Amino acid sequence: MKTNKLEKRVKQLEEQLIDSKIEKHTGNYIHVPVCNLLALIGTLLLGALAYGNWVVLTSLWQFLNIDTIMGASLPLEVTIQTYQFGILPMIILQYVFVALLIISFVALTKGGYDKLKPFDEEGLIVGLIFGLILGLILGLIVVLILGLILGLIFGLIVGLILGLISGLIKEYE
Repeated sequence: MKTNKLEKRVKQLEEQLIDSKIEKHTGNYIHVPVCNLLALIGTLLLGALAYGNWVVLTSLWQFLNIDTIMGASLPLEVTIQTYQFGILPMIILQYVFVALLIISFVALTKGGYDKLKPFDEEGLIVGLIFGLILGLILGLIVVLILGLILGLIFGLIVGLILGLISGLIKEYE
């Protein structure tokens, strides 16, 4: 009986010794879990890819003269060439890189890719539809309000200037 208790006590002391060695080791050295390391590498890699694609996208934007199309006041001023639609895959790729970067960043903050919850397809579709409708409504409201405010300010300034000029011209006639 006493040897059985003695063996249990020795086992407990050995476990405590091992635990104290592990605590001392973890205190002296930095341990990065593999899952966080993969998420960190994924975040850095996707961030570099997104930035690189952004640089290529902006230079391609200027090379294809798309800024002249966007700056045209009348749609008939500049004709759109078919080769200018070649930028669309780059824009889609940029959205993919940014989405994957966000997923990788969330995985980094959660502690790894395996800690992420799977998505619900029905919820994703409902969220997408709700987001599109909300974005359209808010975009329309913001543009209408900004257009109204900027139009009023522009009209007021132009009206004051033209009124001042016409008043000064009539004064001297």
